[in-house]
Amino acid sequence: MATGSGADSLLKRARLARNLTLEEAAEALNAITGLAADASLVSAWESGRRRTGMRNRAGLCQLYGERPEALFVHQDGPAASVLETSGTAVVVEVLTRWTDLVEAMIGVVAGAREQLVVTGSRSREKAYLAAVETAVSQHPDLVHYRVLYGPPRHRALADHLVRLLELRDPG
Repeated sequence: MATGSGADSLLKRARLARNLTLEEAAEALNAITGLAADASLVSAWESGRRRTGMRNRAGLCQLYGERPEALFVHQDGPAASVLETSGTAVVVEVLTRWTDLVEAMIGVVAGAREQLVVTGSRSREKAYLAAVETAVSQHPDLVHYRVLYGPPRHRALADHLVRLLELRDPG
């Protein structure tokens, strides 16, 4: 089982993007599954201290509208490379799966404190857009630029841009 490395898991970021407390997430999950998760169990899942069972995984995927490959990569996945286990501080990672790319993008957004520059008009991944909105709302001093190569092609991105304008005066 993979354990936390200091960075928030996508499972935790999905909860935070929906502005749910641990207690609220557990309550919503229990309404879906009929089980009895509590805040401490949800926290243990998010940190990777405990593995999520199949029924709760399905419930969390439904609650957050995300795929299990993304939400539970911190519990399941990928094995550490030789460089990581040898203690090398800087590791170059080749991303070969869409879910890995999305998690990496969300990690960059979650770590942004001074500037966040986003290019392109095609990104419409819900968790990624929610992470950008959360970062902009939680860090008022964060300078955020969105560089578009033409008008947004998807409604999800257009709606996201409107929400960003609502969160912060563009002036």
